[in-house]
Amino acid sequence: MDAYKPLIDAWMATGLFNCEVMFQRLRAQGYFGGMTLIKDYVHPFRPAKRQKATPRYETKPGEQAQLDWDICEYFDEHGARRKIPVFVMILGHSRSTYIEFTRRCDIHSFLRCFTHALEHFGGVPKIALTDRMKTVVLAPTMTAVPYGTLPFRTLR
Repeated sequence: MDAYKPLIDAWMATGLFNCEVMFQRLRAQGYFGGMTLIKDYVHPFRPAKRQKATPRYETKPGEQAQLDWDICEYFDEHGARRKIPVFVMILGHSRSTYIEFTRRCDIHSFLRCFTHALEHFGGVPKIALTDRMKTVVLAPTMTAVPYGTLPFRTLR
């Protein structure tokens, strides 16, 4: 292996860190060692993997909120596992969050929780994204539910 280290160093200097490719090239040069020796040698020199950056979607204040239901689990006083629905509303600009636990995920609970969230935040965002929440999507092809249509008419 020692005889091949300068060759491996030269490949790493050009940005080649793929040990399988190195192994094949070294075999062509007469190398009879194993792949593990190459991996063990290259490992300390290998650059750290870069995590893919996820761009943050920015909105202006009052522009957008995201709404959804979730289910939380808890143990009651007898040790039994229970599930409880929770309404969540997150403001797009500040990421400020409102949550409210409820007994069911129906339209009446949604409207009550949504109203409480609007009161909590002190205003109405221009857009409320629901990620196709079943309690507000009126048809499977809908991409948005305007405030002026059902179920939002009852909020006036």
